[in-house]
Amino acid sequence: MSWLAPDYFDRELPLSVDDRKEIRRQAWKLWFANRWNPAIYIVVIAAINVLGDLALRHIRGHIGQMLWWHWLIAAIVFILILLCSIRGLQSWRFAPLARQVVREQGFNICPKCGKRLRDATDCPRHGAV
Repeated sequence: MSWLAPDYFDRELPLSVDDRKEIRRQAWKLWFANRWNPAIYIVVIAAINVLGDLALRHIRGHIGQMLWWHWLIAAIVFILILLCSIRGLQSWRFAPLARQVVREQGFNICPKCGKRLRDATDCPRHGAV
């Protein structure tokens, strides 16, 4: 499940497992400091729930009775959409905070992608930072 909770910065950084956990903990503190972040998550999850309910009502209206495999397919699709949306929200809202914490600890990384900037100040992916 590392794709669901990645580090959001270069894995080549000389950090122990405990250091990485501490970075995540500090990033979550920053995340919860902004009151809009939990609200965005709640709105997205509620919207997915409403859309799923509307899709099930639409299917039920066209085919009549829902069979067990209709429910199974709907549950699988709902879970996949939920996981992908959470991953997208993490990349959009949480990743910059994790990179900020790493930069505050003195590591020279790109604030956009988290790639380690060794000698140069230019990111190999984004150019000048």
